[in-house]
Amino acid sequence: MSTSTPPSDESIVSEQVAPRIPTLEDPQPATPVTATFAPGTATDPPVGTELGTTVTVNGTVVDVPAGATVIDAIEAVDDAVAVVASGTEAVEAEAAIPALCHYDRAGDGSDQIGPRSECRTCMVETAEAGMVPACSYPATDGLTIETETPDAAEARSVNLDLVLSNHNLRCTTCNGNGRCELQSAAVGEGVDHPRYGVFGERDLYEPIDDTSSFIQIDRNKCILCTRCVDACNDVQVEGVLRIEGYGSDTRIGFQSDAETMAASNCVSCGHCSTVCPTGALTEKGIGGTTTLPLPGFTQRNSVGRVIDHEPVETIDDTAAPNRGDPDVPTPTGVAAYMHRARAQAEALAEDAVIAGEHLAENIAVAAVPEKYLFDIASTVSDQRLARIDRAETTCGFCAVGCRFEMWGKDGDSLGVVPVDDPAKAPANNFSTCVKGKFGHEFANSPRRVTEPLVRTPEGDFEPVGWDEALDHVARRLQEVQDAHGVDAVGCLASSKGTNEEAYLVQKFARAVLGTKNIDNCARLCHSSTVAALKRTVGFGAMTNRINEDIGTADAYLITGSNTTESHPVLATRIKQNVRDGATLIVFDPRKVGIADHADRFIRTKPGYDVMWLNGLMHHIIAEDLHDKAFIERNTTGFEDLKEKVAAFTPDRVEEVTGIDADELREAAETLAAAETVVFGWAMGMTQQSHGTENLLAMADLCLLLGQIGKPGAGMSPFRGQNNVQGGGGDMGTLPNVLPGYQPLDDPEVTAKFERVWGAAPPTEEGLKVPEMFKEIHAGNLRGMYIVGENPALSEPDISHAAAALEQLEFLVVQDIFITETAEYADVILPAATSPEKHGTFTNTERRIQRVRPSASPPGRARQDWEITSALARRLGHDWHYEHPSEIMDEIAALTPIYGGVSYDRLDAGDQHGLQWPCWDADHPGTPYLYDYEEGEFNFPDGKARFVPADGGHPGEIADEAYPYTLTSGRVLYHWHTGQITRRVEGLMSHVGESFVEIHPGTADELDIADGEYVRVRSRRGEIVVRATVTDRVGPATLFIPMHFAAGAVNKLTQETYDPTSGIPEYKITSVTVERLDPDADPGELRTPDAGSGTAADD
Repeated sequence: MSTSTPPSDESIVSEQVAPRIPTLEDPQPATPVTATFAPGTATDPPVGTELGTTVTVNGTVVDVPAGATVIDAIEAVDDAVAVVASGTEAVEAEAAIPALCHYDRAGDGSDQIGPRSECRTCMVETAEAGMVPACSYPATDGLTIETETPDAAEARSVNLDLVLSNHNLRCTTCNGNGRCELQSAAVGEGVDHPRYGVFGERDLYEPIDDTSSFIQIDRNKCILCTRCVDACNDVQVEGVLRIEGYGSDTRIGFQSDAETMAASNCVSCGHCSTVCPTGALTEKGIGGTTTLPLPGFTQRNSVGRVIDHEPVETIDDTAAPNRGDPDVPTPTGVAAYMHRARAQAEALAEDAVIAGEHLAENIAVAAVPEKYLFDIASTVSDQRLARIDRAETTCGFCAVGCRFEMWGKDGDSLGVVPVDDPAKAPANNFSTCVKGKFGHEFANSPRRVTEPLVRTPEGDFEPVGWDEALDHVARRLQEVQDAHGVDAVGCLASSKGTNEEAYLVQKFARAVLGTKNIDNCARLCHSSTVAALKRTVGFGAMTNRINEDIGTADAYLITGSNTTESHPVLATRIKQNVRDGATLIVFDPRKVGIADHADRFIRTKPGYDVMWLNGLMHHIIAEDLHDKAFIERNTTGFEDLKEKVAAFTPDRVEEVTGIDADELREAAETLAAAETVVFGWAMGMTQQSHGTENLLAMADLCLLLGQIGKPGAGMSPFRGQNNVQGGGGDMGTLPNVLPGYQPLDDPEVTAKFERVWGAAPPTEEGLKVPEMFKEIHAGNLRGMYIVGENPALSEPDISHAAAALEQLEFLVVQDIFITETAEYADVILPAATSPEKHGTFTNTERRIQRVRPSASPPGRARQDWEITSALARRLGHDWHYEHPSEIMDEIAALTPIYGGVSYDRLDAGDQHGLQWPCWDADHPGTPYLYDYEEGEFNFPDGKARFVPADGGHPGEIADEAYPYTLTSGRVLYHWHTGQITRRVEGLMSHVGESFVEIHPGTADELDIADGEYVRVRSRRGEIVVRATVTDRVGPATLFIPMHFAAGAVNKLTQETYDPTSGIPEYKITSVTVERLDPDADPGELRTPDAGSGTAADD
């Protein structure tokens, strides 16, 4: 970093007494300043002790564990003895030791960040070694530490002033104001005017890197603590940041040699900004919330030079963003003159604002000592922070269940910060992904539905009041049922809403409407998982925990899961563990991101997973590598399994799948030799016409190795949506079970529900989602109530789904946007989204966690439970819930696995939340569903079942007409049908449109170049997408993401279903691909394949 020239020694001596700077000896080995990092290796020097020791701190004896440093010892004593203030506690604490490169946060991850002893603001004196940096010096046995000797205090003061001299101290305009540890240290140490001055010469400032949509870099405020480098490399294992340069030119840079963040391979997880102790790396969403509230007083204007972000389109702007050339007319004549004049005026106005801001700051710096500027900045930040609405809540994206504190103001969502206590975020501690950290901007979209809309006879939507809308919905639903029968109406619940809301939707269907037809999008995700695990082990859910088991396994078998993109925080745990020595084996048709970290990646043939799973089991049994004691003690059906897999020799598997027989044998032997194994999968395994068979084979393999019911082992289906475990299954939003997976045909169960509901639930199994659409076409299903789902884009063969929605006599959609599905609605009811509601989510490890609002629903929008309750009252049912906690009490009374759950208990334990089953108020919850020694599987005899799996061919096989196999899936920056992520500009700046991955060999055969548009065609339809030439996919295999309406992959997918679970075969479609004809209609690129796109053009 460039700095101002320090004063000469003579000038210092002539003006003041030189401070006493004791001779310091650095116990750390030298480490390179410039380095090329690999993910997970931030070249940190070793610190701490090898064994536990006893030391003395300011006369108090304290025992510390192995690995402890002096700072750990100081933190272990009472605050009355000594305080380490690495955060904003420095303001409140007297005699605090500031530690700027030390990241002081309990829980996993924080111990991987620093320290590097860069700032030396934590100096203490020891009797044995003299002056030492507390953050890195080992707490050796017998060490005597004094924190407040004159030499120690002077050393800290000098070093703090040295840091300040190389820092831009424009606190009132800094995005980090009020959350800056350097600012807090200066206030806590009572800095009046840094003895070496401050870095105030604007002509030496580096420009702000504002190229990222989410993170702003101001290197003028960087103190080179390297926390960000450690967070990127050692915690996230991403390998984006590094230290580069020498001497005064040392800076934080990018491993890719990029000059800006936008040009780097940054995934925008936000970890660097989370751990930054200054305003060098800040989140744009909450940046500026604590600055001086004057026009133009911003960090951008304070520095004056900025490398700007280039914005992209979202679906709030246009129906098919970022495809082809936007249809923007070029101004001519008078219009061109006015356009140029306006641009010049705006530039002059901006220059004037910047000049005014600089003048004001220069006057303040010249006239007011830094101490008072610190005080002003702190006062401003305190007052502005007091106006922020904050709530500890659970993320509304994937099912990992990350928790954080969400900030809101004036009804809008601003951003998130880590919770203060890591125990309140058991799944993630302080980790986030790009969506969880920055993806909540959609809640502030101007396209939100803010009032009920009813379709007029002319076909337009007209705003109406709630009473009119609810009356209309109630009347029309009754009319449909009166004319065609109670089962002529179907309901779809949402896995995005809360448990309480999902419970009420199925209660509404069964007890109010009396229909048997209730389902949700879990049908399209993990219904195969539930079906297979219920048959083999008893519960259709993850058997273990995220951090304690997935994060500590000796080995992994991951298949059908793009873990780093679909579940990035969970993937971080795996990447860290693999870096530290665990073995990772990945089977997948596509070399997904997690495979980059694998010890063994084996490319599979789409649709033939049972074959290689049975092959693994064949070799394990043939080589006598199975856990015979566990099998004898805790299972039945082993001989049937042994007979089934006998034919699946590795050589036979190679003939069918192309998997090298020796590789298969080595993978089997690796898994069998591991002490603990986690089996992880997602929709690549479930979304097949034999998805249930895939997961039967996976469960059999786990049981064969005895890898269940013990720490570091188990079966881990990585669920997709935030509440697909709870709202998508536990709450009974399924056509074949009641809440808690209780059977429909058990008279005792149905009588229990009838007593509470006042109406008996139907005992006949209802329609699954795909069956509902078939019955619409058959004329048997005439009305639907769809809450938070988007089947117009999520169903296979969306042309068929669109025709069904068009055919319905009455459709009511309850959602936050006019989605592709809502375009077909007769009534749209405006709902709240997760940052605006109370309730609970249940994550993929079965942990029930609280959701709290930090913003208000816009306009007249309401929380879903309020809407469904009001609709039930319109239909004559006395639903008068005052708060979702009352709904949870009802759930607990009716649902045994939730029997001990209450809102008070969720916040009361050592960790936030409870893992079901939680049978009663005294039950602690269940980390492990089963027990390695005792079995305790969910069957009357307590034993698991081996259920041999049959394979077969996929529903569609590539042929001469359609020679390529298409698979689909997620990307990191988007979520499901994209209705919320396609509205976030920063997410779209990473992946702004649909694309197709093509192997280089296939691209050469078809003369397709990277980046050009191609036409992909199946037997059901065709789409146009941009080609990405990559060896991520194998020859003759293509990949298209699932999130886009323009380039919608489900226009191609087939309606072949798993006969057990009813899940569609999204992952295997036969297609052809060709370059887009140069004479093709350019408007084709700007037209979505699903929906009309009119909502974006209003």
